Amino acid sequence: MLKPGDSVIVKPDLFHSSFSYQDTEYLVFHFEVEMKEIHSVFQLAKEPVIRCEEQDAIAHWVSDFIAFFSIHPQKKNPDLVQEDYLKNMHSAVNTLRLHSKVIELISILAEHFLSHGRLNETEVAPSQMKAAHEAAHWLEQHVTSIVKIADLAKVLNFHRSYLSQCFKKTYGMSPSDYLIRIRIREARQLLLETDLSIESISQHLSFSSTGHFSRTFRTIMNTSPLQFRKNKKVHYQIN
Repeated sequence: MLKPGDSVIVKPDLFHSSFSYQDTEYLVFHFEVEMKEIHSVFQLAKEPVIRCEEQDAIAHWVSDFIAFFSIHPQKKNPDLVQEDYLKNMHSAVNTLRLHSKVIELISILAEHFLSHGRLNETEVAPSQMKAAHEAAHWLEQHVTSIVKIADLAKVLNFHRSYLSQCFKKTYGMSPSDYLIRIRIREARQLLLETDLSIESISQHLSFSSTGHFSRTFRTIMNTSPLQFRKNKKVHYQIN
């Protein structure tokens, strides 16, 4: 659960979604890192969340960034020749500044994770991570379908045991457990955003029965689907 001022790093190639119970504003940056060493820093980060109390450098950077790139109306000078071309040059300079600022942010984040032993020691090869990320993506796209891990392995052209091994090393759980968790994540949104019955949600997410869905939901969320809907809607209305 994120609090105001917190930051979260979504690891490379990791498919994700966000959900908030109230109006929320985010400052989001998407970037790719070509240097494999820096790419590995983010991939091996133990904890992707950076709490507000431990990110003075990041908070300072964000404040400077917003102040620097705040939109200010520019006055046009009718005496300028080739005014449009000059505007394009100014725009190019601002783009260059933006790139330099984002690179600065990446370096601050990388330094944060490199400090105080914040990286996992892992023997997961890049090829194994790639296989696991491809599998996770496929599961995200088929969250409402009846899925067999053997079929997933066949689609991705991997042996089932090898794919399961890659997935376990990368995500710390089996593909089947991952599928269950993203189904429960989807169920949570449906419970809050729709009036669908528990039975309909169970069928939509391809659970074998309503009872199976309710038991699985309770195991992961420590509450029943109905109680979750009731409690969270009351919390949403109060806030």
